[in-house]
Amino acid sequence: MTIYSFWIYDKHCNCIYSREYTHSNKSAHAQRTASVLISSPGATVTADSSGVEMQNGMGAPQGTVNKRNDDNISKLLFGICFSLRKIANSITKGGAETARDGDESFDSNIVNNGNRVRTFSTLNYKCHLYETLTGLKMIVVTDMQCRDLGTELANLFNTVYVRNVVENCACPVEFRPGEYIDNTIFTDGVDSYWTNLVEFK
Repeated sequence: MTIYSFWIYDKHCNCIYSREYTHSNKSAHAQRTASVLISSPGATVTADSSGVEMQNGMGAPQGTVNKRNDDNISKLLFGICFSLRKIANSITKGGAETARDGDESFDSNIVNNGNRVRTFSTLNYKCHLYETLTGLKMIVVTDMQCRDLGTELANLFNTVYVRNVVENCACPVEFRPGEYIDNTIFTDGVDSYWTNLVEFK
């Protein structure tokens, strides 16, 4: 079981954080994470820049931080998650989802009461999604054998994200396009959280 990457999108569809992990025995898979994820023909759904290279010193995982935030991979990953959520919501409502005044804005009732997409998988990868009431979306990409990490994403939000981003006066509340979470304490917290799970190899 392996965790390949972790992505955070704000309510304006901007990728504000990306962390890709390089695993020594699976480096080729880690480099292709989202391209295979998006283009894989056998996808199934389960309903309900400026990058920094990380070195492997002192047990820290190797990989990149915020290197692909504006990349097409990031946009495609968000797009597939957004589309699957819209499909799941329209199935639940029995018709197309419509917003007030023709505006397709975020509706927190959909997150709470609607049909949620929690995971989806392709032939090679599995994506786990968590969405907050404020529209923040967290996505972790793993291998196929990984269990559902929805609870872990919620815990990561409540502990690491809230403590190091929301309660951090130096970090913006609303991110402008091109702004990222560049807090090293947050990155260390994310790395520590994922590496302590049995899924991280």
